[in-house]
Amino acid sequence: MEEKDIRVNTRTIRYDVEAMRFDKRLGYNAPIEYSKMEKGYYYTDANYSIGSINLSDEQLQSFDFVLNSLYEFQDLKVMHEFQGAIDKLAGIFSQLRNPRSTAYIEFEKAPYYKGIELRDELLDTIQNKKIATVSYTTFGRSYPIKHIVHPYLLKEYKNRWYLIAWLPNKKKPITLALDRIDKIAVTDQHFTAHTDFHPKEYFTHFMGITHTEGEVEEVLLHCSPSLANYIKTQHLHASQQIVKEDKAGMHIRLNLIPNYELIATILGYGKDMHVLQPDTLKQQVKQNLEECMKQYE
Repeated sequence: MEEKDIRVNTRTIRYDVEAMRFDKRLGYNAPIEYSKMEKGYYYTDANYSIGSINLSDEQLQSFDFVLNSLYEFQDLKVMHEFQGAIDKLAGIFSQLRNPRSTAYIEFEKAPYYKGIELRDELLDTIQNKKIATVSYTTFGRSYPIKHIVHPYLLKEYKNRWYLIAWLPNKKKPITLALDRIDKIAVTDQHFTAHTDFHPKEYFTHFMGITHTEGEVEEVLLHCSPSLANYIKTQHLHASQQIVKEDKAGMHIRLNLIPNYELIATILGYGKDMHVLQPDTLKQQVKQNLEECMKQYE
C-alpha cells in the first residue's frame, strides 16, 4: 500500500478482513484465508467478489422503496443536481435485480488518485469544526507550505477532490487539492464558522474549481448544429440559457466569471464552439489557439 501513498496499520487490515469474513450485518461471508508461504490474505474461491453479493428480497424491497421515493421528488429544483446520482443508483438497482445484466452495463469508475485517503479525516474535521495545519505542495514547487486552516467543505470536480477552507491569518478562503496535501495535523482547537463565508455559494458564478477575481459577465457562445443537442441535454453551467437556435447552430448565454475551466471547456469543443462575447474572453481563447498552432509549425 505504500506505493500509493496510503498508510494503513496491520490492526486495521486484520479488523477489516475479520469483518468481511464474519460480520453478519455486512453479509459478505468472504472466503478469506491467510497464506503463511505468501505472507498475505487470499480468496479460497477465485470467483468470489464483494460486488456480486446477493441481497435478500427484503433488502431489495427497501432499496426499491428508497429509489422510488427519490424519483417522486426528482422534479424539485433542489433535486436537479442529484439527478445523475439517482440515475446511477437506478442502474445499480437494476443490476442487482438482474445479475445477468452485469455483462451489458459498465459504470464509470474513478481511478485511484493521491489524496483520496484523506477524505474521511477531513470530513470529520469539517463536521467537528476543528482547526488543522495542512502541509501543501503546489505544482511547480519543490517544497511544501504550511497553512493553518478552518476546513469548511469537500468539493468534487472531475473525479478529483478539493478542500475549501478559510485562512484566518489572511481572512480569505483557499482551495486545496487533496492530491497536493502532504500532511494534515488536526488540532483539538475548534473554530467558529465565519458568518460572511458561504462555501457552497463560493463557486456559484464559476465553472469548475478555479476561483478568480472579477465581475459576473454575460458570456455568449455559438454551438455548431452537431454540438447543440449535446449542450442542450448537458448544460455547461447552471445559468445556461438558449438565446436562439436555427440551422446554423445555437447561441447560449452563461452568466458567470470567466476562469481557466471555462476557457478549457471552450477549447475542448474545438471548431464546434466559439465565443461571441465578451471580447476579453474571445481574445483569451484566440491567444490560446495561436499558441497551440505554434507548437505544430
